[in-house]
Amino acid sequence: MVVPIEPRILSADRLDGGLLIAFDDGGCALYSAALLVAMRPQADQVSDTDLEE
Repeated sequence: MVVPIEPRILSADRLDGGLLIAFDDGGCALYSAALLVAMRPQADQVSDTDLEE
């Protein structure tokens, strides 16, 4: 059985209005804040208390 390799993020930089993310396959993409907000229901939710632990 072939286990798919999860892509790895090499860096994430905050830019005006979004995030610039570089991946280990050499790809790089700018994700707008509007896109990220639209995708938020699909994401794993994290609270402030989770970040403190």
